[in-house]
Amino acid sequence: MEFFDTLAGLSTRWLGPEWGPPAWTLVKTTALIVCVVLPLCLCVAYLSLWERKLIGWMQIRIGPNRVGPIGLL
Repeated sequence: MEFFDTLAGLSTRWLGPEWGPPAWTLVKTTALIVCVVLPLCLCVAYLSLWERKLIGWMQIRIGPNRVGPIGLL
């Protein structure tokens, strides 16, 4: 709990006295959004690569596993 109290104090000082208590809410909400969006974006990127590999295998063509470094081109 001490860590969160320290983080709340730092965010309040960093955002200034005009923000006050809403500063902690802003920091907490931003951290929550990052914790949700980052894994989601990584999942979408991985599934897109997997889909390209699967479609290449189904069409029996040179797919992303043979084109460019680890199929990124």
